[in-house]
Amino acid sequence: MLKIYLSVFCLILLITFYSCKPSMYTPTASLVSASTTLETLIEGRSIYMNKCGECHRLHRPSQYSSSEWRHSVDKMQKRAHITDTEKEMVYQYLIAYPKKKS
Repeated sequence: MLKIYLSVFCLILLITFYSCKPSMYTPTASLVSASTTLETLIEGRSIYMNKCGECHRLHRPSQYSSSEWRHSVDKMQKRAHITDTEKEMVYQYLIAYPKKKS
């Protein structure tokens, strides 16, 4: 009986942990610009979620300005073991986030 309670407790703990991760926006065609493609944004999201999220809590794209993201992505590239191309994809994803209208 103790095994059942322990198993249920662990399951609840896991569900709670994974539900606390922030949801990240999914790029759409409306975010494509002259400097990026939808494929680049989708790949940037995947890299960000998998590589950056491996070691720490992910920050929402709206949390920082484009210059702050540039500094952060440049600084974290080596730790995340990503190429220059992957770094640029992550950066493009982070700055493409739809801005709030004033």
